[in-house]
Amino acid sequence: MKTLMNQKNFKKEVIKKFNARGKLVYGKDFRIAYHRIPLLVEFVNYAMPTKDIAYSIPIIPNKGILLLGHQDSGKTAWMHLVKPFFDEGERYALRSIKEINMKFILYGKHTLSPYLDHQLPLCIDDWTMHSSIIEQFDVLFYILYKRMKKGLPNRHTHLISDMNIETIGQLYSKDKVDFLFKYFNIIEFR
Repeated sequence: MKTLMNQKNFKKEVIKKFNARGKLVYGKDFRIAYHRIPLLVEFVNYAMPTKDIAYSIPIIPNKGILLLGHQDSGKTAWMHLVKPFFDEGERYALRSIKEINMKFILYGKHTLSPYLDHQLPLCIDDWTMHSSIIEQFDVLFYILYKRMKKGLPNRHTHLISDMNIETIGQLYSKDKVDFLFKYFNIIEFR
Protein backbone atom coordinates (compact mmCIF):
# COMPACT_ATOMS: atom_id res chain seq x y z
CA MET A 1 0.00 0.00 0.00
CA LYS A 2 1.34 3.40 -0.88
CA THR A 3 1.99 5.80 1.94
CA LEU A 4 -0.35 8.68 2.64
CA MET A 5 2.18 11.12 1.12
CA ASN A 6 2.35 9.03 -2.05
CA GLN A 7 -1.46 8.97 -2.18
CA LYS A 8 -1.54 12.78 -1.99
CA ASN A 9 1.13 13.08 -4.69
CA PHE A 10 -0.72 10.56 -6.85
CA LYS A 11 -3.95 12.50 -6.45
CA LYS A 12 -2.26 15.83 -7.32
CA GLU A 13 -0.58 14.31 -10.37
CA VAL A 14 -3.87 12.83 -11.59
CA ILE A 15 -5.68 16.15 -11.21
CA LYS A 16 -2.84 17.97 -12.96
CA LYS A 17 -2.88 15.57 -15.94
CA PHE A 18 -6.69 15.56 -16.17
CA ASN A 19 -6.86 19.38 -16.11
CA ALA A 20 -4.05 19.67 -18.68
CA ARG A 21 -5.92 17.31 -21.03
CA GLY A 22 -9.17 19.18 -20.39
CA LYS A 23 -7.55 22.52 -21.23
CA LEU A 24 -6.12 21.04 -24.42
CA VAL A 25 -9.48 19.65 -25.54
CA TYR A 26 -12.00 22.11 -24.08
CA GLY A 27 -10.06 25.36 -23.64
CA LYS A 28 -7.91 27.21 -21.16
CA ASP A 29 -10.69 27.69 -18.58
CA PHE A 30 -11.26 23.96 -18.07
CA ARG A 31 -10.91 22.69 -14.51
CA ILE A 32 -12.28 19.61 -12.82
CA ALA A 33 -15.14 20.27 -10.42
CA TYR A 34 -13.99 19.74 -6.84
CA HIS A 35 -16.78 17.23 -6.09
CA ARG A 36 -15.61 15.02 -9.00
CA ILE A 37 -12.04 14.56 -7.72
CA PRO A 38 -12.72 11.38 -5.68
CA LEU A 39 -14.42 9.80 -8.71
CA LEU A 40 -11.52 10.83 -10.96
CA VAL A 41 -8.97 9.22 -8.66
CA GLU A 42 -11.07 6.05 -8.50
CA PHE A 43 -11.42 5.98 -12.31
CA VAL A 44 -7.66 6.30 -12.68
CA ASN A 45 -7.16 3.48 -10.17
CA TYR A 46 -9.57 1.40 -12.26
CA ALA A 47 -7.74 2.28 -15.47
CA MET A 48 -4.25 1.54 -14.18
CA PRO A 49 -2.95 -2.03 -14.19
CA THR A 50 -1.62 -1.86 -10.64
CA LYS A 51 -4.27 -1.27 -8.05
CA ASP A 52 -2.27 -0.26 -5.01
CA ILE A 53 -4.28 2.78 -3.93
CA ALA A 54 -7.83 2.32 -2.69
CA TYR A 55 -10.38 5.10 -2.29
CA SER A 56 -13.95 5.26 -1.11
CA ILE A 57 -15.81 4.70 -4.39
CA PRO A 58 -15.24 1.04 -5.21
CA ILE A 59 -15.03 0.37 -8.92
CA ILE A 60 -14.66 -3.38 -9.51
CA PRO A 61 -11.73 -3.91 -11.91
CA ASN A 62 -13.16 -6.78 -13.97
CA LYS A 63 -16.45 -5.00 -14.81
CA GLY A 64 -17.16 -2.32 -17.38
CA ILE A 65 -18.43 1.17 -16.56
CA LEU A 66 -22.06 2.24 -16.95
CA LEU A 67 -21.98 6.03 -16.50
CA LEU A 68 -25.43 7.47 -15.84
CA GLY A 69 -26.46 11.11 -15.54
CA HIS A 70 -28.74 13.75 -16.94
CA GLN A 71 -28.19 15.13 -20.42
CA ASP A 72 -25.31 17.63 -20.75
CA SER A 73 -23.75 16.67 -17.42
CA GLY A 74 -20.35 16.00 -19.00
CA LYS A 75 -20.41 12.18 -19.12
CA THR A 76 -19.04 11.88 -22.66
CA ALA A 77 -16.39 14.53 -22.01
CA TRP A 78 -15.43 12.63 -18.86
CA MET A 79 -14.95 9.37 -20.75
CA HIS A 80 -12.85 11.20 -23.37
CA LEU A 81 -10.68 12.77 -20.67
CA VAL A 82 -10.09 9.60 -18.60
CA LYS A 83 -9.31 7.47 -21.67
CA PRO A 84 -5.55 8.34 -21.75
CA PHE A 85 -5.18 6.95 -18.22
CA PHE A 86 -5.96 3.46 -19.55
CA ASP A 87 -3.19 1.24 -20.89
CA GLU A 88 -2.91 1.53 -24.66
CA GLY A 89 -4.52 -1.88 -25.23
CA GLU A 90 -7.54 -0.91 -23.09
CA ARG A 91 -8.26 2.50 -24.62
CA TYR A 92 -11.78 2.21 -25.92
CA ALA A 93 -13.33 3.42 -29.15
CA LEU A 94 -16.20 5.73 -28.28
CA ARG A 95 -19.22 5.16 -30.54
CA SER A 96 -22.72 6.56 -30.42
CA ILE A 97 -25.56 4.04 -30.36
CA LYS A 98 -27.25 6.43 -32.82
CA GLU A 99 -24.39 5.91 -35.30
CA ILE A 100 -24.50 2.14 -34.77
CA ASN A 101 -28.28 2.15 -35.27
CA MET A 102 -28.05 4.19 -38.45
CA LYS A 103 -25.60 1.72 -39.99
CA PHE A 104 -27.88 -1.12 -38.90
CA ILE A 105 -30.95 0.53 -40.50
CA LEU A 106 -29.15 1.38 -43.74
CA TYR A 107 -27.04 -1.72 -44.27
CA GLY A 108 -28.35 -4.49 -42.04
CA LYS A 109 -27.32 -6.69 -39.16
CA HIS A 110 -23.88 -7.51 -40.59
CA THR A 111 -22.80 -3.91 -39.80
CA LEU A 112 -22.84 -4.85 -36.12
CA SER A 113 -20.03 -7.39 -36.52
CA PRO A 114 -17.18 -4.93 -35.76
CA TYR A 115 -18.78 -4.27 -32.37
CA LEU A 116 -19.24 -7.99 -31.68
CA ASP A 117 -15.97 -9.49 -32.84
CA HIS A 118 -13.46 -6.70 -32.59
CA GLN A 119 -10.91 -6.99 -29.78
CA LEU A 120 -10.82 -3.21 -29.38
CA PRO A 121 -12.44 -2.05 -26.15
CA LEU A 122 -15.68 -0.17 -26.75
CA CYS A 123 -17.62 2.61 -25.05
CA ILE A 124 -21.17 3.07 -26.35
CA ASP A 125 -22.59 6.56 -25.88
CA ASP A 126 -26.03 8.19 -26.23
CA TRP A 127 -28.06 5.31 -24.77
CA THR A 128 -31.41 6.97 -24.09
CA MET A 129 -34.94 5.70 -23.75
CA HIS A 130 -35.54 3.26 -26.62
CA SER A 131 -32.55 4.60 -28.57
CA SER A 132 -31.28 1.12 -29.20
CA ILE A 133 -34.55 -0.59 -30.18
CA ILE A 134 -35.20 -0.65 -33.92
CA GLU A 135 -38.16 -2.61 -35.24
CA GLN A 136 -38.32 -4.62 -32.00
CA PHE A 137 -34.61 -5.50 -32.26
CA ASP A 138 -32.56 -4.21 -29.33
CA VAL A 139 -29.24 -3.36 -30.96
CA LEU A 140 -27.48 -2.36 -27.73
CA PHE A 141 -28.30 -5.52 -25.79
CA TYR A 142 -27.55 -7.65 -28.82
CA ILE A 143 -24.04 -6.16 -28.89
CA LEU A 144 -23.63 -6.48 -25.12
CA TYR A 145 -24.77 -10.11 -24.99
CA LYS A 146 -22.50 -11.07 -27.89
CA ARG A 147 -19.48 -9.27 -26.42
CA MET A 148 -19.90 -10.96 -23.06
CA LYS A 149 -20.60 -14.33 -24.67
CA LYS A 150 -17.41 -14.04 -26.75
CA GLY A 151 -15.42 -13.97 -23.54
CA LEU A 152 -14.01 -10.47 -23.97
CA PRO A 153 -12.86 -9.03 -20.68
CA ASN A 154 -15.86 -7.35 -19.14
CA ARG A 155 -13.82 -4.24 -18.39
CA HIS A 156 -13.51 -3.66 -22.15
CA THR A 157 -17.14 -2.62 -22.58
CA HIS A 158 -18.51 0.68 -21.24
CA LEU A 159 -21.83 2.52 -21.60
CA ILE A 160 -22.95 6.12 -21.23
CA SER A 161 -26.63 6.93 -20.69
CA ASP A 162 -28.76 9.90 -19.71
CA MET A 163 -31.16 7.56 -17.91
CA ASN A 164 -30.98 6.78 -14.21
CA ILE A 165 -31.11 3.26 -12.84
CA GLU A 166 -34.79 3.61 -11.89
CA THR A 167 -35.75 4.54 -15.47
CA ILE A 168 -33.73 1.63 -16.85
CA GLY A 169 -35.55 -0.64 -14.40
CA GLN A 170 -38.92 0.63 -15.63
CA LEU A 171 -38.09 0.33 -19.35
CA TYR A 172 -36.18 -2.94 -19.46
CA SER A 173 -36.82 -6.45 -18.18
CA LYS A 174 -35.41 -7.67 -14.90
CA ASP A 175 -33.04 -9.96 -16.82
CA LYS A 176 -31.52 -6.99 -18.65
CA VAL A 177 -31.18 -4.93 -15.47
CA ASP A 178 -29.59 -7.91 -13.69
CA PHE A 179 -27.21 -8.26 -16.66
CA LEU A 180 -26.15 -4.62 -16.27
CA PHE A 181 -25.49 -5.08 -12.55
CA LYS A 182 -23.52 -8.25 -13.22
CA TYR A 183 -21.23 -6.83 -15.91
CA PHE A 184 -21.00 -3.11 -15.11
CA ASN A 185 -19.95 -0.73 -12.36
CA ILE A 186 -22.97 1.55 -12.26
CA ILE A 187 -21.93 5.11 -11.55
CA GLU A 188 -24.41 7.98 -11.36
CA PHE A 189 -22.81 11.21 -12.55
CA ARG A 190 -24.37 14.10 -10.63
